Amino acid sequence: MYANNVRGLHLWKELFSMVELRVNMRCKRPEYASMCARLREHDGVHNRLLTEDDIRLLQSRSVKHSAELRRQVESGEWNDAIHIFPRLHMAEDHNVRMFQRCSDGGHVVCRAQDSLATDQRGRGGLAMVQFDTADLHAAQLLRKKAKDTGGIPTELPLARGAVVMVTRNLDPDSRIVNGQRGEVLGWEVNADKVRRVFVRFFDPGVGRDRMRMSCPFGPDAVHIEPTVTTYDGRAGKKVTREGFAMVHAWGASIHKAQGATMDRLVASIDDVFECGQVYVALSRVRSEEGIVILSDIDPSKIRANLDAVRELQRLRGERPHVAPVAPRPAPVPQDELLQAALRTLQRGDENGDSDSS
Repeated sequence: MYANNVRGLHLWKELFSMVELRVNMRCKRPEYASMCARLREHDGVHNRLLTEDDIRLLQSRSVKHSAELRRQVESGEWNDAIHIFPRLHMAEDHNVRMFQRCSDGGHVVCRAQDSLATDQRGRGGLAMVQFDTADLHAAQLLRKKAKDTGGIPTELPLARGAVVMVTRNLDPDSRIVNGQRGEVLGWEVNADKVRRVFVRFFDPGVGRDRMRMSCPFGPDAVHIEPTVTTYDGRAGKKVTREGFAMVHAWGASIHKAQGATMDRLVASIDDVFECGQVYVALSRVRSEEGIVILSDIDPSKIRANLDAVRELQRLRGERPHVAPVAPRPAPVPQDELLQAALRTLQRGDENGDSDSS
C-alpha cells in the first residue's frame, strides 16, 4: 500500500491527483491570510518567503515593538485570551500562576475516583475495588498525566473565574467536546463531593440545550457532570476512573492549539523546537487584531519541513526551488571505531618491527 513503485507504476504520481484548498476560511483579513500562506512554507535558511511587509505586520503585533500592546498585556487586558507555548510544561506553569490569582476567593478540589479489577470473582464476574489514590501501592498503578487517563486528571482545583477546557467528547450533540473552553461560574456539592460544575463556554452555541433561566449561576451556565473511562494502568492493570474531564486552560501547547480557531490569542514563540510551530501558533486567529506575540520576530529562525515543501511543489507541478539538504553522515558504531583503532595500532607495531630490523 505504501510502496512508491509496483511493477513500474508510481502509485502517488500516476494514480492520484492533487486538490489544494487555497481559501483560508479562518482568517477574514486578506493581508493576514496571505502572510500565513507564505509563513506556512517559509524557512529562514532554505526557503525565504516572508516579505518585508509580512515582517512589519508581525512586528506590529509584538510587545517587543508595540508599547501599547505591552501596556495592554501588563494591565491584564489579554488575560482572557488563551496563551500558547511551544512546550507543555510552559503552559502548565502558566496555568498554575493564573489559578493562584483567581483562587483567593476560595476554591475546591475535585478528586477522581479510581477502581481496579481484582482477581476475586463474585456473582457478577471480576470485582471492582475502589481505592484511595493517595495509597502508595495503588498510586503505583496509576498514570499521572490526564492524556494517559482518558482526559480525566487525578485532581482538578476549581475556583470561580477559572478557565477550563473539556478534554473528552462528553456530549457531541450539545457540542460539549474536546477542546471547548469556558469559565467556571460555580459548582454543586452533595455529601462533601462536587457533583456538578457550571461553566459558561466562550462559544455561546455550546450546551444551549442545558441552559436554564432558573440556574442560580446564570442563564448561560452549562452543567458538566463526572464521566467514567477505563485506561491502561501500570503492570498491565485496567483502571476505571470517574471524574471531571476538564483541565485548566489559560495556557496550552502549540500542539494542542493545532486545528483550532480563536478570536484572541497570546503567543510565545521564543523556544520553538519543531518545524511549523511558528506557523501553527500565528495562524489560529481570524485577523492580526486577535493576536499578541510576546517574542521578537526573527524570520531567520522560522523553520519549515523542507521535505513537505518539496512534495507540495511536486504536487503543484512547480519546478522545485528548495534544494535537497545533504543528509548527515550515519554515526559509526562504537565497535567499528574500536576495531579501526586496533588496526591502526597493529600497523604501527608492524612498521616499528620492520624499522628495527
